[in-house]
Amino acid sequence: MKAFYTKASGVLIAMLLLTGCGESEQTTQVQEPVAFHADDECHVCGMIIEEFPGPKGQAVEKRGAVRKFCSSAEMFGWWLQPENRVLDVRLYVHDMAHGSWEQPDDAHLIDAKSAWYVAGTQLKGAMGAVLASFSDEAAARQLAAEHGGRVLRFEEIAGLVTVKVASDAAGEIAGATIAAPQPLSTGVELSSEAIAACAGLKPEDVLTGRHKPIRASVGVFFVLAEVASEALARATPDLTAFRALRDATPGLEGRLSLFLYVCDGQSIRARMFAPISGTWEDPATGSASATLAALLLSLDGGDSASFTLTQGVEMGRPSLLQLTARRDADGIRATVGGSCVPVFRGEALL
Repeated sequence: MKAFYTKASGVLIAMLLLTGCGESEQTTQVQEPVAFHADDECHVCGMIIEEFPGPKGQAVEKRGAVRKFCSSAEMFGWWLQPENRVLDVRLYVHDMAHGSWEQPDDAHLIDAKSAWYVAGTQLKGAMGAVLASFSDEAAARQLAAEHGGRVLRFEEIAGLVTVKVASDAAGEIAGATIAAPQPLSTGVELSSEAIAACAGLKPEDVLTGRHKPIRASVGVFFVLAEVASEALARATPDLTAFRALRDATPGLEGRLSLFLYVCDGQSIRARMFAPISGTWEDPATGSASATLAALLLSLDGGDSASFTLTQGVEMGRPSLLQLTARRDADGIRATVGGSCVPVFRGEALL
């Protein structure tokens, strides 16, 4: 790995020198926000964005691709997924000091990471939760005084993620452990019939002895459901059923990611489906796995617990995650870790 980094650094310097000597300049894509249009659909829920009041959000990639969201809260829910937090995107939200609550002003889209937010306001927005966004702290506090809510910064919403890197005997990076940003929180419970329909299973395949299917989070919300061992491999997401359950359940706040699992002692097998947001199946969902570890500890009643979780087997992309959960002063906290595998290596000869 050190050899690769050294060679890669040399290549990067050479490329920069070559760029400086070239006869034509290369254009760098600027990650600037764009206007919302009448037919824009939310990247997560698929709803028409302009049908909802309140601040909207968008994620702009370096190569120019733009994902739009029907609310700033919906954008946060998407970005908090571990696989999305590593993307090279800039996040933007409306500055609600301009325009109206019903019609935010696209000329005032601001950097989400420097904005002030009001959570828990009485104002209505898309799909439940509302995060009013402002460039100015005073404007945020004025809205909170008039309509209720709590003023927060970006880091307080997103949560700070602690990463511990593990090295092998040679000092090379071998893996990492990530601490979930929030303690366990739970939400609405769902019926076995509804979950079975979403997963193409029978109601009796969904087990409720340990807990009913429940919405839970340690940073990102998932619906966790235990299923019979032989049913896990048979599960197939049904997009129509997913949308029907989302639309019929206000407590889901417009988002539905389903994490099915089989638990045998400290060994867990799992699958994750989120077809509404375009993920038919995920081979490794760290945020859902950490949430499950925290939930199981809450049900067990102990002080700490550890689990080994496999995922992605049915889709031919197996992963192995190590989970821990512990009771802390502010609730149940969880971690998720795993090993690293080489993705590519090489060198460029000039």
